[in-house]
Amino acid sequence: MTYHNLAGFHPAQHDYRTAEPYARISYQLHIELLGPQHHQTIADGAALASILHRLKQWDEAIARFEAAIAIFDATVGRGHPNTLTCRENAGQV
Repeated sequence: MTYHNLAGFHPAQHDYRTAEPYARISYQLHIELLGPQHHQTIADGAALASILHRLKQWDEAIARFEAAIAIFDATVGRGHPNTLTCRENAGQV
């Protein structure tokens, strides 16, 4: 299993505390390997933001959602499903 998979598995079990470090590692690895603008990097950043939201780490969650939305807007557009999902999730924080 990869860090990305582990970061996704634990939230499905409502175990956000365990998921957080895996999500952070996966996000950092994607930045290093694919770059900060790559769609998978941004998706991992948004997933990390969702985990942080569940852990009530509001400030960091909002900052990560806003960063993901800005890059999604610039790369795939405002109407893209990833952008819309990220906006919806950010609105729940």
